[in-house]
Formats: sequence, structure tokens, C-alpha cells
Amino acid sequence: MVDLLLYWCKRYQNPALYDRMQKIISQLSTPLVLQQKLHNFLTMLMEIAMGRGMLLLPALMAQAHVQGVVYKKLTAKYEQQLSMDMHLLWHKSAAENTTINAMIEYFKLHHTASVAL
Repeated sequence: MVDLLLYWCKRYQNPALYDRMQKIISQLSTPLVLQQKLHNFLTMLMEIAMGRGMLLLPALMAQAHVQGVVYKKLTAKYEQQLSMDMHLLWHKSAAENTTINAMIEYFKLHHTASVAL
């Protein structure tokens, strides 16, 4: 029996993240069904507030407080398993932008991401 759906992206939207989630699901003692995320974030929050599903989202997006919705931080183990590869994007005309260059230098110095130019 499946209690709640987990709103999640389609595989083509983020294959690596989708596959990591499938690996976690396969290890759960309770079956879990993935449901395509709704296009509107607030609609998804309302569905969750009505008890119709659950959602994993980045901590920075956990700012919208809706009555009935509980936010729970993942353990470090699962946070690491679900981490997303991030890319810095900019328009080619801004290649010499000081802010962009400062971010690139920060990532290089702190080895927090691989920077390929």
C-alpha cells in the first residue's frame, strides 16, 4: 500500500538526480511512488498541506510557510546522496564581469566545485 506520493522531476529533467532517488527508494522498507512535480510551486505546497503528497526541495526554497506543511532537514547521509551538480551560467558578453570572475576564483580556491572554462 502506498501512503503518499513524492513529487519529483521527470528523469529527462535531471537523470543523475532521478537515478540517485531511485536508488534510495529501492532501499526503503515502504513502497514510494514518484509523481511528476506540478508546474506551480505554491500549488504543490497546497497539495502537501492537504495531505496529498510530499516533496524534497533545496533548503533555500523552504521559506514559504503554509499551514499544515512540515519542513524536515535530511540527514547528512541523504543530503550528500541527493546533492545536485551545479553550474554557473552567464551570457558570453559578460565574460569579463568582475562578479562572475570573483565567483569563479572563489570556487577554485575553495575547491567547492569543479570549474571548467
